[in-house]
Amino acid sequence: MKIAGLLHATILVEDLQRARRFYEQVLGFAASTARPEMSFPGVWYDLAPNQQLHLMQLPSPESGLQRPLNGGRTAILPLRLTICLPW
Repeated sequence: MKIAGLLHATILVEDLQRARRFYEQVLGFAASTARPEMSFPGVWYDLAPNQQLHLMQLPSPESGLQRPLNGGRTAILPLRLTICLPW
């Protein structure tokens, strides 16, 4: 099997409006109109052709989870930016 690309990544957020301010005002993302009505608040962003970032305002399933101090403490989604302005 060969991976052809990443279709979407999902990030759970506690405060959707705060997250939107960061992604839209700092990074310049535009909300996609393709997101259907769902039972929870969220937003989709088109990052590149056939690549999206999904934000979902839902409780974290990892709340209270104890992680080792040496790593694995967070999920990351590195993005390559062409321009990054100070915020």
